Amino acid sequence: TRSRCFAGYMPWSPPAHVLDDDPTISPPPPPPPPSSALAPALSSGLAEVWANGSFSDCRLVPRSGEEFAAHRLVLSARSEHFRELLAPTASAVTAAAIRLSVDAERPLVEAALRHVYLEAPPPDGLSHEELLALRELAGLWRLPSLLHATASRLVAILSPANVCATLREAAREEARAGLAFAAGGGGRGGESATSSTTLLKQAAGAFAAARFRSLLQEVPGEVLALPAATKAWLFSLRSASPLHLLAAAGSSGVMPEEELLAALLGPPHSCSLSARPPAGSPFAAASPLQVATACHRWETCQRLLDAGASLHEEGEGGGSLLHAGAAAGDAEACAFLLRHGLPAGQVDSDDRGNGSASSS
Repeated sequence: TRSRCFAGYMPWSPPAHVLDDDPTISPPPPPPPPSSALAPALSSGLAEVWANGSFSDCRLVPRSGEEFAAHRLVLSARSEHFRELLAPTASAVTAAAIRLSVDAERPLVEAALRHVYLEAPPPDGLSHEELLALRELAGLWRLPSLLHATASRLVAILSPANVCATLREAAREEARAGLAFAAGGGGRGGESATSSTTLLKQAAGAFAAARFRSLLQEVPGEVLALPAATKAWLFSLRSASPLHLLAAAGSSGVMPEEELLAALLGPPHSCSLSARPPAGSPFAAASPLQVATACHRWETCQRLLDAGASLHEEGEGGGSLLHAGAAAGDAEACAFLLRHGLPAGQVDSDDRGNGSASSS
């Protein structure tokens, strides 16, 4: 029922032209490709030693167990992660190469090493999941140019099927960046890594906000499973209030729902129980109570009623909540509204009763 509730359920549906094509919400342009600071001769030399493995003094071993020949000097010069990891061996001269395990699949380790040696972009044909895994490896190795490259590639393949996963990844990266900053971490790659996360978040957010209604129909579980802060940000892009977010998705574990509702109704937020977002919002012309009813969030409905919401408010077409429920054939919503006192014989502005709404 939750996935159905935004598909022609309520009389507050936004116009068709804003559902999947909102010209006011557009992703930022992808960043320009990083320019190489390596001299041509050095670039050529690195390409040669990468290809034949000559002078290698360490081995990177992915999950599959196959080894990649590498060079401590190159890895340390290109990656702060390896610089720190290999610092204890900087003055060591050994006959056997140093072996370093990498918790990643072989194609991703190869792609990351090709970027280290050749500044190669992510290979074509990587899936969304593989690009996210490569991005995680780039973050571990602190390769800001590869982070930008993976962000650009992820933006290029955004779709309704993967946009929520992209937003979750951006939220995780923001959280990690915040923890690293609080702990005094960072380094030369920190600012660039954060900017690539911002690109990913803004582009995926614009994509999702422009298609929010259709996403609620196609992948409602994915949308409602987004972090609460991400959902609130998406709703702000579409001019929906935090109270509408609460009505649609609950408190998402931020705090007990009754406490969050009280906080939103009081200062400094002072959200209105009768507020209706403008056209273009996924909840255009709908009150928080209408949203909660449409989503079958009965406990939230009760809390909104206890807080002063009115059962007798009119929808955009002049009908009551009961008219909307009857028109959608939603017996559960109608039963809830009747139990709370809405009269079954009420007529709308076209003199249609609640019972006849389902046939019109």
